[in-house]
Amino acid sequence: MSANSEHAADSATETFVAHRNLLFTVAYEMLGSATDAEDARITGLYYVRNPNKLTHVATGPC
Repeated sequence: MSANSEHAADSATETFVAHRNLLFTVAYEMLGSATDAEDARITGLYYVRNPNKLTHVATGPC
């Protein structure tokens, strides 16, 4: 990872962390379950750090 992409990932992570409680609340309201909301929040953080790899999470075996 280049220095610019590391900085962008760090900045995106900081933004994500700053709003994580709000994101959890929105996910909980949409999904109706704390477990599902936490999974959605974790997936969001993973996407921020690895945007090209999310397809593996979304299309992986269930």
